[in-house]
Amino acid sequence: MSSTVLWIKDFRVFSTPYLDAAGLVALADLKTIAIRTALTGTSTYLDMFVICPGIHLQQNAPELNGGELPQVASMGSGFVFRIENPGTVAYLQRVGRTGHLINVQVSVRGDEEAESMWRWIWSAWWTSTSSFVSSACYLTAILLTIFTGWKGYKEPGVQGDMLVLLSQDRWIRMKGLNDDLKLVTSGQWLRDMVFWEQSIASASTLLVYLDAALASNATQLGKTVLLCLLFASVGLLAVSNECLMAMEMFGATLKVVGEDKPDGFERRMEMVEYLVDKTKKHEWAIRAGLMHAKSD
Repeated sequence: MSSTVLWIKDFRVFSTPYLDAAGLVALADLKTIAIRTALTGTSTYLDMFVICPGIHLQQNAPELNGGELPQVASMGSGFVFRIENPGTVAYLQRVGRTGHLINVQVSVRGDEEAESMWRWIWSAWWTSTSSFVSSACYLTAILLTIFTGWKGYKEPGVQGDMLVLLSQDRWIRMKGLNDDLKLVTSGQWLRDMVFWEQSIASASTLLVYLDAALASNATQLGKTVLLCLLFASVGLLAVSNECLMAMEMFGATLKVVGEDKPDGFERRMEMVEYLVDKTKKHEWAIRAGLMHAKSD
């Protein structure tokens, strides 16, 4: 009888779920928050109210492009250069499809100065991403490092038409005013942090790990609620990212507006010949190494 009771007690102890390590879920290396930061082009102060795994990786948003800086051919001027903004590259990689020419429109809303100020105040508070004390430190560091900076020579009113050559034979045709195109393709997105900004980011990272360690002191119910909250937050944020088809960067909006040939192209040369026929220019294709110069 006593052995039976002991076996039942041991079985109950073994079968009882313990969630002492529930806080470790917050340390999962998920890129959901970083993707959200790249899609919105910034962070907001309301982000700190959302608890989500991967908060300590938000500062890695510029690495979402995998180091790719694709070649770009301006079909109007014929110049060939590279996109230097990793956030824009990450978005183009997201919407690109192998063998397809995707059209992306770039535009900036021309609001009045007062409206722009209120929109900036609103955008500073609204988007959605991360976690509390540590998030506040992260958001402060990120907001301080996002800046417009150098964007090239101004060309008011000049329309631009560019072909972006991504890896895996993904082709993007970006249209808009030249100044708007420069805004999202040239210069720097997140500047390098200075010492005190790096200190804030490092301290907030340690706070994330400290939160995970202290979570073991919560009750079983508290740990269960925390675990459910983490899973629900990252799931909802992932769905939100997937539904967000447009991207904002320095006040400009990038949006897919369809593709020239829905069935795609069988060869890259077919795509090049199609664009040469559309633009009535071929210098850009020669400079980009997409076709040979015709000999006289």
